[in-house]
Amino acid sequence: MIPLIVILGLIILILAHEFGHFIAAKIFGVKVEEFGIGYPPRLFGKKIGETTYSVNLLPLGGFVRIHGEDEKEECTENDKLDKESNSRSFASQKIWKRTIILIAGVTMNMFVGWIIFSGIFMFGSPEHLVITEVAKESPAYVAGLKSNDFIVGARLGDVTLSDPIKGDDFISNIKKVAGQKVSIDVIHEGKTSTIEITSRLNPPAGQGSLGVSLADAGVKSEPFFKSIKSGFIATASIFWLTLNGFFSLIIGIFTSPGTALSGVAGPVGVFGIASETGKMGLVYLFQLVALISVNLAVINLIPFPALDGGRVLFLLIEKFKGSPVSANTQRVVNMVGFIALIILMVFVTIHDVGKIISN
Repeated sequence: MIPLIVILGLIILILAHEFGHFIAAKIFGVKVEEFGIGYPPRLFGKKIGETTYSVNLLPLGGFVRIHGEDEKEECTENDKLDKESNSRSFASQKIWKRTIILIAGVTMNMFVGWIIFSGIFMFGSPEHLVITEVAKESPAYVAGLKSNDFIVGARLGDVTLSDPIKGDDFISNIKKVAGQKVSIDVIHEGKTSTIEITSRLNPPAGQGSLGVSLADAGVKSEPFFKSIKSGFIATASIFWLTLNGFFSLIIGIFTSPGTALSGVAGPVGVFGIASETGKMGLVYLFQLVALISVNLAVINLIPFPALDGGRVLFLLIEKFKGSPVSANTQRVVNMVGFIALIILMVFVTIHDVGKIISN
């Protein structure tokens, strides 16, 4: 069930991205030849006005085909005579219009992320203290605690903590009983159990006396307008953090390639993360989809060939150069960029599978 929800979520995000290009082209009067759900071969389609709306066999997202988007070096005589068609082609539009059409997909992904985050803030989600990571051979690891377990109760010496527990309260009180036995109530895959752990007096650096990393999960329900504001702030913050993380990744690839990909997840990794997130509750799965939507926006903004950002870069070059980059050059550069992305995806997938096997 969870993988199906994730697949549907990814399809919707890709369709939303393509719908952004579609609606921007329509607003500027650019001819849209086809808007497709899924990828060819085509199952069926219906032409409404000048646009064909199709449903295709491969349900992996969708596409939009804009007239004149792949500009050719040579035009046929009929093309030259069809002034109305040429004036409504993507290639004949002013640079600022083409730029808006290209980044409209990114804008739509940001908008979808904002809507989902706003909904989460408006309806709220259960507040819990969640274990995000368990160090191997630590007291928590030996006791059987797992990532994504919820801590819903704790008896730490003379102090008793009840759900919802804040991370700072838990950490400050656990430090006071270092070396002593503590009792913790956890929810693991929907089942509550009590676990006794003897904390460490002198833990390894960065681990803490139990050997767990913690995060405060969940939010209180907010009024409509406040939730819209909170959703916008969350979306902007994640966008900025993702952008910084990407540039750190690029630097890491050249400085320490062995560890640079350790925090990167491809399709296999995303399904693994989604499976674990789904065990925490449906609301956290929606939160993951919103996070992926913002990540897609950042990735597509990167000025790399075959991505929207790379195509915008060609437009900037055209602006300063005074003439378009030749269609053949764009085609070759985009092909090289696409191959590079495929190679990177293969390496990331191999890395994901390796992590699953090692776990």
